[in-house]
Amino acid sequence: MRNYFVDIFQFFEHRKTVFYLTLVSLCICCIYYASKIEIKQNVMHMLPKDKNIEAFANFFENSKYADKVIVGLSMKGENDLDQLINITDSLSYTLQSAMGTLVETIEHKSNDSLTSVLLDVINNHLPIFLDSIDYSIIDSLISDASIKKKLNENLTTLSSFEALALKDYIYRDPLGIHYLAYNKLKGLQFTEDFSLYDEHFLSKDERYVVLFINPSFPSANSKKTVEFTNKLEQIVSEFKSNHNQINIIYFGAPIVSAGNAKQINKDTRLTLGLSVILIVLLISLFFKKRFSSIIILIPVVFGALFSLALIYLIQGDISVMALAGGSLILGIAINYSLHFLTHLTEQPNRQQTIVDLTFPMTIGSLTTILGFLSLQFVNAPVLKDLGLFAAFSLIGAALATLIILPQLVSTYDNINADSQISNKYSNFIYKFQTSKYTLWIIIILTPIFLFYAKNVTFENDLNKINFMSRETQTAQDTFNKMSSQFQKSVFLLSSGNSLEEAQINNEKLHSTLDYAKTSKFVNAFICPTQILPSLYEQQKRILKWNSFWTSSKIENLVQRLQFEGIQLGYNSSFTTSFEESLNSKYTTLSDSDISIFKNTIIKNFIESKDSTFTIINILKANTSQLNNLYYLFNSNKEIKIFDRQFVTDHLIKIVSDNFTFISLFTSLIVLFALFLIYGRIELTLISFLPMVISWIWILGIMSIFNIKFNIINIILSTFIFALGDDYCIFTMDGLIQKYAKGVHHLKSISISIFLSVLTTLIGLGILIFSKHPAMFSIALISIIGILCVWIISQILQPLLFKILITNRTKNKLHPLSFFKLIKTFIAFAYFVFGALLLVIIGFILTKLIPIQKKKLKYLYHYILCNFTKSLIYLMANVKKKIINPLNENHKSPSIIIANHQSFLDILSLVMLHPKFILLTNHWVWNSPIFGLVVQMADYLKAQDAEINLPFLKEKIKEGYSIVIFPEGTRSFDGQMKRFHKGAFLLAEQLDVDILPIVLHGTGYCMSKGDFLLKNGQITIEYLPRILITNMDYGITYQEKTKNISKYFKQKYIDLVAQIEDVNYFHDKLIGNYILKGPVLEWYMRIKLKLENNYKFMDEIIPLKNNILDIGCGYGFLDYFLAFRSSHRSISALDFDVEKISIASNGYLRPSNLTFETANILEYQMKCYDTIIISDVLHYLNDHQQNEILESCIKALNPNGQLIIRDGIKEKKNRHKGTQFSEFLSTKVFNFNKVSESGLSFISSNLIYTFVKNNHLSIQEVDSTKLTSNITFILKKS
Repeated sequence: MRNYFVDIFQFFEHRKTVFYLTLVSLCICCIYYASKIEIKQNVMHMLPKDKNIEAFANFFENSKYADKVIVGLSMKGENDLDQLINITDSLSYTLQSAMGTLVETIEHKSNDSLTSVLLDVINNHLPIFLDSIDYSIIDSLISDASIKKKLNENLTTLSSFEALALKDYIYRDPLGIHYLAYNKLKGLQFTEDFSLYDEHFLSKDERYVVLFINPSFPSANSKKTVEFTNKLEQIVSEFKSNHNQINIIYFGAPIVSAGNAKQINKDTRLTLGLSVILIVLLISLFFKKRFSSIIILIPVVFGALFSLALIYLIQGDISVMALAGGSLILGIAINYSLHFLTHLTEQPNRQQTIVDLTFPMTIGSLTTILGFLSLQFVNAPVLKDLGLFAAFSLIGAALATLIILPQLVSTYDNINADSQISNKYSNFIYKFQTSKYTLWIIIILTPIFLFYAKNVTFENDLNKINFMSRETQTAQDTFNKMSSQFQKSVFLLSSGNSLEEAQINNEKLHSTLDYAKTSKFVNAFICPTQILPSLYEQQKRILKWNSFWTSSKIENLVQRLQFEGIQLGYNSSFTTSFEESLNSKYTTLSDSDISIFKNTIIKNFIESKDSTFTIINILKANTSQLNNLYYLFNSNKEIKIFDRQFVTDHLIKIVSDNFTFISLFTSLIVLFALFLIYGRIELTLISFLPMVISWIWILGIMSIFNIKFNIINIILSTFIFALGDDYCIFTMDGLIQKYAKGVHHLKSISISIFLSVLTTLIGLGILIFSKHPAMFSIALISIIGILCVWIISQILQPLLFKILITNRTKNKLHPLSFFKLIKTFIAFAYFVFGALLLVIIGFILTKLIPIQKKKLKYLYHYILCNFTKSLIYLMANVKKKIINPLNENHKSPSIIIANHQSFLDILSLVMLHPKFILLTNHWVWNSPIFGLVVQMADYLKAQDAEINLPFLKEKIKEGYSIVIFPEGTRSFDGQMKRFHKGAFLLAEQLDVDILPIVLHGTGYCMSKGDFLLKNGQITIEYLPRILITNMDYGITYQEKTKNISKYFKQKYIDLVAQIEDVNYFHDKLIGNYILKGPVLEWYMRIKLKLENNYKFMDEIIPLKNNILDIGCGYGFLDYFLAFRSSHRSISALDFDVEKISIASNGYLRPSNLTFETANILEYQMKCYDTIIISDVLHYLNDHQQNEILESCIKALNPNGQLIIRDGIKEKKNRHKGTQFSEFLSTKVFNFNKVSESGLSFISSNLIYTFVKNNHLSIQEVDSTKLTSNITFILKKS
């Protein structure tokens, strides 16, 4: 195929100025657009798109409730609360002044003035704060007994020191109806966790005074959280130095977030610095060039800039998490540079390096890129960004390696790798690949790892991948014991396009919340709309108040109050304020009233963003009833419910599902891409299986050592899979190049992969020194994954290739092909199943039934005969042909002799008639399962025939024929061996005829020493019986042995000549060229079909001939001619080194066929009987055409022939087809190379003039319809 990267290289090689201008311009464009990209630092962007996850993300991104920082102060010695409170006040003022705009508010004590304002609003709008349950309580409060009791309690209060503060409240509300509304404020307080001491928040154990800091930003803003935490640490440190007697602890989401960010930055600086130093040292030491490290990084840097520029043009922004994760992918990009430089060390020709690397690099990057682009189908924005960044980075890196690097290394062509290191590594790998234990180790370990692999789990405790310093962890533990504020809280959110709509939606939850509390699903809950109802609900409640407090009811209540009060000593006017309160005309809350609530007590429970209002309800859930609680609220699609653990579990489920989808989808993409690339299932599986096994190893090792996936290191799985894909494709390319052309690139490929492993292990494995749990987990997965991928790709893949292909072809056996293997398996499975069945049937017929032994034995033979026939005809890829011109029916017993090439010979003969007794060798007689069948059928060992002569005579009398293979053993190459005399002696002793049966094709369909069932044809030819009275072949059995053997072999030769035409060798030739690339294979298949398997050429060239093929190409014709006759001596030439290397490396190349790379204008021809010039002359100019023709005629022996085939330009209409095919061949697919002078098609006049001038005879053959190709046969007298 045409290599456009070579064209680009040649273009720039002589135009350096143009190259550098182009490169600089491209880099400037990439830098410009990359610099404009917006980097999103919001960590919530990494969460998947999901209803509950989005609710969680929005809540924690915008809610101030989730961002509180709690600070606790305690005394080191004995507690002095008054002193501790004074110090707390001092710290609060210091924080407020020093933190500036980073802090919105600091709550260090209760706000009594605020409480007074809130109570005034409630007093002025009492009905609005009462619900239907409160009216039931009011009914009990206005009963006579309750009135009397309450007035007595009020009298006691009025007589105490509290009277001054509470007198007005008691007279306004003697029954305590207002307290029903006041009590609702308690639901928004932290009174269950803290007590108040001198208006300050005190832990229940009275050790800590607590204050709350409300930052002015969400904790998702990582930049602000770090700034906030640094400032807080500085202030606390300075404050503690001035107050040695106290301890200060603090905790909150911003603290944890900042701690993670700082530790990641610290670990990154340490590990990045170490890894860069080590990688630079490694590369410099190996390549022994000071600028090697810089050269290697060029594609990496270009790829990153190229990717950022494209992403900016596509979407304008990228997540910082994707950028950080994508930096791992650049570890793949560095492989391309390593492959290029290590390949260059093997041979310094840059152009040839481009040719050798184009296929594996483009294909390897393509499959990896497709895998990363599959991330676009998941619902996590960060993974989508990661997929784009990785895919575009690899595209840029691959292009930079194949286009930019070849120009930049022009002055470093003498770059040398450390040969000592590479040799030691090659020897090390070779030992593993050739060790007989290696495969067994993999075979044993893989099922073990597979068993454990299913137990790999995701980490469901996100705290375990968070970093917390010892101080932060201590603070968390302390506050968790102190307060349940951040524990076991379930968040229930209702939203609306306005505050009113959100309030109405939330009010629909009131009855359900009450039910949840009654059912013990929750222990308590905070519902802001019970404090601040919607306008609609306010109006309803006012109407409810008015309908409840009728004039008569108020009058009756006042009278009863006065009656009881006067008796207790109250004055008659004590009910005036209360009566006025009941008769007041209440209105809905004013905007200022609403603002008081929104800006104070429910400030943290109402959020607004983008014209959407959200009301936050907080439920203290009973953990044993969480499922029921979620079921209760999940049916309402207008609300969202979650808690931290639910979100964590849901997040892990989504990530797990996405991971499963990505794994399967990526695997299918890679599998499909590999199949398209290689065009063969066998090569696809050899490449893909190591990836699967390495992944099994990774999962198994993780399970055994209890290493869990988490939402951070799961990203690394795509990187490891991509790395394995890259390793396997490069390794496979090296294996194919060696098999197809004999080119040894495997050493440089394995070295570059080894360097890649080392650089990646250094880059990621060094994270093992990180203190951050997530980065540490990345290191563990990296080390395990990369080592597994390396071991499997470098050991198993070459081993599989060797076992399935090269080990077989070295022994002249067909490489294993998938469909042939399937057909073989079906045939063998049928054979084994049938043999087992025959054993059972035989045991019943011959052992259990004591009567009619002869009939039962014949029945068994009949079943055996039909089973073998069904087995032979089950082999769909094997044609069957029986030649029986005399209609032999085996009614008369005989000694049947047959040639022996394959195990199929036995089956082929047994199927012919039930009454056959075979003399077999020991391995058939003793073989598992089938040996029992043979024994039950009374078959004998050949060496035991003499001692079993009476038995054989008895069988002859019963009408059985004896089948013997006179060669004694199977022939490996199809050539018949010497006949032994036993068969002929036995015929004489038994006084029976000899029946020769010639077998053909069995040896090819299933060769000796091989189990593979190949496509072919089995031919069985009956020869005439040789009567026992026939003396034409001699009188003695010795004479008959010699003469019948000669006769039999001649008949076999005649049958071979009849059957083995070019069509017969079609499958054999295809086997010689498969697994060497899809383009070559399909080119060969199409070529053979168009040429009709070169039947015409075979017919016009004698079977005994000395042949020269000029411009042989891949040698298809030459192999056919050589297969057809071993008496043909063929020399084949071509100018194309690649074609000759492929042709000469055919595993079936016979000794009578040689290939040579040569320029025909310079080649010294010998003497030949036939010279072929097919599709060659039009690549030469007119002078060269005449020169070659003259040379050919001189090299021809007397009566020799020159066969010329070429496009004739006079055939104008058909010549267009020839020109089009040449365009495809030379310009598009680059099968053939053209000189600078271009193509020069010949004319028939040229040929006829040449014939006339050289006194030759000529025959013109025109057998094509679509092209102008004409065949001329020139004969020399």
